[in-house]
Amino acid sequence: MKSENIFKMKRMNSEVAKYIDEMQEISKFTYNEIQMRALTLINKELSHITKNSPFYCKKHKAGLMPDHIFQLQDLKNIEFTTKDDLKNNYPFGFLAVPMSEVIRYGESTGTTGKHTSSFMTRQDWEENIARVTNALLNYYSKDDVVFIMIPYELSFSSFDLEKSFWNIGATVVSIGAKNSICPMERIADMLINLKPSSIVCSPTRAIRVYDLLKQKGYDPKDVNLKNIFYIGETCSNAKLDKIKQLWGVELVNIYGSSETNSLSLPCEFGKQHLTEDRFHFEIINPDTGDVIKDGNVGELVVTTLTHQAFPLIRYRTGDIIELCMEECNCGSKLRTIKHLGRGIDIIRVNDRKIRKLQIEECALSTKGTGCNLIHYFEDNEIVIAVEVVDCNESDVLRYVKQAVKDQLDLNVKVQTLDKEMVYKVMDQSLKPGSINWDVNDIGLCEQVK
Repeated sequence: MKSENIFKMKRMNSEVAKYIDEMQEISKFTYNEIQMRALTLINKELSHITKNSPFYCKKHKAGLMPDHIFQLQDLKNIEFTTKDDLKNNYPFGFLAVPMSEVIRYGESTGTTGKHTSSFMTRQDWEENIARVTNALLNYYSKDDVVFIMIPYELSFSSFDLEKSFWNIGATVVSIGAKNSICPMERIADMLINLKPSSIVCSPTRAIRVYDLLKQKGYDPKDVNLKNIFYIGETCSNAKLDKIKQLWGVELVNIYGSSETNSLSLPCEFGKQHLTEDRFHFEIINPDTGDVIKDGNVGELVVTTLTHQAFPLIRYRTGDIIELCMEECNCGSKLRTIKHLGRGIDIIRVNDRKIRKLQIEECALSTKGTGCNLIHYFEDNEIVIAVEVVDCNESDVLRYVKQAVKDQLDLNVKVQTLDKEMVYKVMDQSLKPGSINWDVNDIGLCEQVK
């Protein structure tokens, strides 16, 4: 922890300050000490869940869940917990404390299928808030005005960020997403009138707001943003670079989920450090489930260490990450990651697996493309629709097709994206960057137009 962050946090309210000593101590741990601590806490968690979590109690009685392990390697002998487990045991199957001890309840934001539930005790919530506050101190102060433009309903992240900004002393404007009180047009006007120093939103929403400001005759640079805090969507470096160039700002990111809270937090150098003081992490081959060595790409699996209300053992996040081995300049021993997208966003072409972000990187790195891109299947062919800016359209489409062929050895059809039609569909979505487009959606775009 930075010394100035420690000083600032000690002057905050007690719910944050009481975790400073623990956080400071852990920040000095070696990697081996982090692992030893994890083993101790996992055993406490196993003892807790095999007595109090209905789901894990059943597994324990069936001989499928131990109440103790002797070394971290023993975890590989325990079955994974999956998203389907959470859905099939909704709402109380994983709750491990009486409801009288729960202060926060949330659900997944998915619009189809079964939902998942999440619970937090006061300690669960405060532990997360303290760490988020510490991370945000690297980028924010009491002089900042922050628009929070992500969903609030049944959500943890919006309220957690709001509380963390309050701790810092920043001014918070609770905008939300896709609601009748703050439609996109009103947001654009408020940005110009209030001139926040930061907005919290998905990358796709940041692009949409920029274009809307221009459509309304405003100069987005007049907002004078300092940074954009992006959340809820994984993007290629090419798309993020374009957002930086559009707005002329720094980008800040936190990675987590509704089931787990924050899984990685940014240091002052922008690296995403795993929250290994609250979770034990494994990287697995998503096809075989085998644990793979650090430094490789695989699916992130998490085991909670201190969660009271909603403990999880070997939970498959479905997120594909790269675990980076080099030590960060900030001095923290907590490992860093690069998020490479969701497992469900992998396209299978013959015997090959290609991540959607790889396609996005190829296409948006091509000169003449804008920020927007969608891809979908039509007659078993991958179609990429790109926004073309200030260049010969046919040349740009040809360059994109060739770039994807050269870099990914993939034959695709490339066409021009009608940005306005796509925006009309995106504006109806809570998570516009997470839309899985198909040819029917393109038809919907035509209908909306």
